Order: sequence, then C-alpha cells, then structure tokens
Amino acid sequence: MSLDEGTALGSYRIVEQIGRGGMATVYKAHHPGLDRYVAIKVLPDFFAEDEEYRDRFQQEARSIARLKHPNILNVFDFGQERGITYLVLELVEGGTLSDRLGGQMDLQEIVAFLRPLAGALDHAHAQGVLHRDIKPSNVLIHKNGTPVLADFGLARMAAPVKKLTASGVVMGTPEYMSPEQAVGGPIGPASDIYALGIVAYEMV
Repeated sequence: MSLDEGTALGSYRIVEQIGRGGMATVYKAHHPGLDRYVAIKVLPDFFAEDEEYRDRFQQEARSIARLKHPNILNVFDFGQERGITYLVLELVEGGTLSDRLGGQMDLQEIVAFLRPLAGALDHAHAQGVLHRDIKPSNVLIHKNGTPVLADFGLARMAAPVKKLTASGVVMGTPEYMSPEQAVGGPIGPASDIYALGIVAYEMV
C-alpha cells in the first residue's frame, strides 16, 4: 500500500514519500496540532497480518524509545491502523553518511562523526540493546552536521527476553557483519563495534 499526500494516519497527515527499503517505506508527515514534521516508517503490506513481524516491529519501537541520546534517532510513537503498522520518528533532512562517502573526508571530520556514534552505541549497549545493522545509510545527518544513528529495525535485546526469530537466522547487511553474525551465531556489543570499524575504514 502506498500512502498518498494528505492521507491521515493517526494524528498525522502524509506529506510525501522520502525513502523505501526492503523492510519499510518512510514518509514525511505533519502533525497539525503540534505543527511538527516527522518521519513515519510503515511496515510493508505483506507483513501487515504477520503476527511475528508485528511483534518484532513493536519490539523495535519499545527498544528505541528507551534510548535517550542526542545521536540516536528519536521515536515519538507507534501504532496500527487500517492494517498499517507504523513508527513515528524524528525527521532528519541532512542526508546520510552514505551520501558523503566517495569523496575526500578530512580526518578531523571523520573523528567528529565517529566519536558521537561510538557514544550512542555505548549508551544502547548499556541498555541491553544491539543495533545489528550499522552501515553508512543508517547514519543520518542533521543539517547542522550532527550524525544520528538510525534504523534499529534489526535491534534486539542483548539479554533475550523473548525469542522472536529462529536460531541461525542471519539478519543484517553482509558487508558490515562480524564473522559471528555472518554465520548466524550469538552476537553481542562487539558485533556492533566491528561494523562501526568497517564504516570508519570506509570513511578513511
């Protein structure tokens, strides 16, 4: 299902589609009462009736909502309506780190990106949350240059309270996976740090 401009979703009205991936479509939306623009991440149609996926999606919302850090994308709300499952997120309009790669980056600029992202990961790990899919396209950039770690769509509790996926299922982006994640083994904070290391290598 594609949401047209002006479509109401909860208290929000769709402005335009701003992104699409394998796991979700992202729209820019407006909350008239608060006069605030947000990003709304919508579950694909074919997963709308899948109870396991809905559970995973809600786990994502709850996990991110626990994380209060200036370099982690804020989640404001989530819900289900008319067969649509969605997250309401902070809107970041300065592009992604992926957009910046390919050109020369100054070493000081690289450090200025990596330090806050590493701090964001430290915070998430201290809360028992793993990201599992760190890559340049999941690093958003505010217009003032501040990087924000986004898309905890594959995040799981480090201490598994509920097993949502089958044993041995590999989740993430292969180019950035740690060896243990690539073979579907148990992972921990070190796997996220490994992926951040690959991102750092690409930047340099």
